[in-house]
Amino acid sequence: MRWRGLAPLSALCGALLPAIATAAPASFWSPVPDRPAPRSLNYPETPGVLYLAMEGATLRPFCGAAQGVNAARDCTPIVPAETAFPAYAGPAERAALLSALRELFTPYDLVVADDRPPDYLPYTMAVIGGATSLVGGAAGVCGLAQVSCDGAKRNHVSLTFAESCPDKVAIIAAQESAHNWGLEHVTDPTDVMYPYAVADAPAYVDRCVEVSNQTGSPLTQCTSSHALYCPEGQGEAQNGHAELLGVFGPRTQDLEAPVIVETTPRNGDTWTTDDVFVVTATVADDSDFVGVRWSWTEGLPAELGASLTRCTNQVCDLEYPAWKPIDTPYDFVELNHPPAGSYRITLEVIDARGHWVGKEIAFTVVEGDGAPSNTGMPGDDGGDLETGPGWTTDEGVAFADDAADEDDCACQARGRGDPLWLALLLALGPRSRRRRGSSIDAI
Repeated sequence: MRWRGLAPLSALCGALLPAIATAAPASFWSPVPDRPAPRSLNYPETPGVLYLAMEGATLRPFCGAAQGVNAARDCTPIVPAETAFPAYAGPAERAALLSALRELFTPYDLVVADDRPPDYLPYTMAVIGGATSLVGGAAGVCGLAQVSCDGAKRNHVSLTFAESCPDKVAIIAAQESAHNWGLEHVTDPTDVMYPYAVADAPAYVDRCVEVSNQTGSPLTQCTSSHALYCPEGQGEAQNGHAELLGVFGPRTQDLEAPVIVETTPRNGDTWTTDDVFVVTATVADDSDFVGVRWSWTEGLPAELGASLTRCTNQVCDLEYPAWKPIDTPYDFVELNHPPAGSYRITLEVIDARGHWVGKEIAFTVVEGDGAPSNTGMPGDDGGDLETGPGWTTDEGVAFADDAADEDDCACQARGRGDPLWLALLLALGPRSRRRRGSSIDAI
């Protein structure tokens, strides 16, 4: 599977030459603030992506800025220092693991991928390989993860120690990843979330099961979200199947790419030095779960260097807030009396299945006569880049924006017995969900 899209900006910008003959004033642009989405709202279920990092990975404990964890930046506090994890087994074993996890997650609108998504699309990363000793873990620990209640943060990282527990890799990866989406350990040995990897744990069971605190945190972390699906349990019982449906929704078919409905400016527009306008776009898709990246590569002021970017998932120069509704404009920058010259900006949008669409917007600014043109003089509005078909598989792909909760906690999985996973039955559960903080649960 291969993701569609443009090359990283560092590769794109090397051949670009400045198009403005004179240096632009440093003050002719400014970022456009975007109001964060309230974290107390009930969000609808949205698709997700689980990336299996099976070819080796190096993780560091700090992301920088306000982030505590971000799979796209290879950073998570569950490692004590920069740590290199070796590749997992060979091609046959990797293919078998990929197939097993896809089967296990069949009921949910979740893509399980072995090809890394673009960095501006949030995804959960399961690092597969290495031994517990790499992070100073105790003997018998098979995995490590943070618990993010109700799947509020979609770019977590988990560890599956394939060398420590070689016969339980699939079920350990499934359990650790589910911690990243808000599931905790339960007392039912037939549930994937049982604290010990046993031989007959076939599914996330579709009934309310008592939360287990045998390992890790002595307190239940996600009582509010558990109570939505098991109200009689008062937060101390969990229906893992229903909660995953509440996070991702049931499996859907999405064959259409997102649409860039409108941009300002349009490709080929002419504006004047008297104008003040916001570079913005509206996009449409059948899910709120899209990744968006703006790249300004020509006509920049000198202080910005070769490029300026704004995108989802906290990997660009400027950010969009977590859970930004798709029906709100994707503003980039405001240009305030820009100097005469040529400008080039690119917009990319990718959806939950990896369908990609891009648009290159080239526009010109000419000397004004003292009166703003307000809307610019229209061009042909071309500039559409190739639309990507998404995955070369029937798997879905989804990426949501990064939630802001950083009070996460770590969970360890211990091994005992042999794993067995079966296909799950598709069943609809409660679909209304509330976001709350995330926390740590150790097995």
